[in-house]
Amino acid sequence: ELNFNDDGSWTIENDLGYQITIQKGYATLSGLQLVRCENTPSPLIPEAYAEHGDISDIAELPYFYVQDLTQLDKYQSELQDISTADYCSGYMILSRANEKAAIKGYQGDDIDPQKTTLYLSGAYQKKGDDQIVQFALNTDYSHSEFKAIFDIIGQLEDMKHATINVTANFHLAQLFNGIEMSEIEDPVVQNRLVRNLIESAEIKLKNTKL
Repeated sequence: ELNFNDDGSWTIENDLGYQITIQKGYATLSGLQLVRCENTPSPLIPEAYAEHGDISDIAELPYFYVQDLTQLDKYQSELQDISTADYCSGYMILSRANEKAAIKGYQGDDIDPQKTTLYLSGAYQKKGDDQIVQFALNTDYSHSEFKAIFDIIGQLEDMKHATINVTANFHLAQLFNGIEMSEIEDPVVQNRLVRNLIESAEIKLKNTKL
């Protein structure tokens, strides 16, 4: 459970007994595609299929989006005039932006989105320990997953030529699951954070014309 602080930070205790406070955090959403049901792979097909298979259509993110992880407003896409109703999953990628990318959702100077997949800064304290340790991490590790789509209006049968609102929700309460904070500078641990973030994410759709 997240506890929100008056200064805009948030605090959580993870499953290893660390109390962690995040003062600044950013994640770069570099890909979000809706995938038609006939192209949704089985769990036995590796993720690389998504980069080489013919799954793409116009229902995809046209820019990189940097999510402020201390501002928990949901990411809202701009996918419009989608000409089919048959979507069963979404393909989500977290990675640093490329040099020619259009970038939205970030106006600050804490990070360079072309070098950052995930940035976190704050402090942690082990339960029973008086020492508070400050930390900051910046990783360009990339990770991608197929995600089930959650229909937030109950039905999406009438989506032909609809305006579809897509929401990506990141469940930050699960971000530090299994993370040994004393090893936070280890790239393997930082990679696990990126995977935790995308594994806990949800994609939701809404037909705004209904």
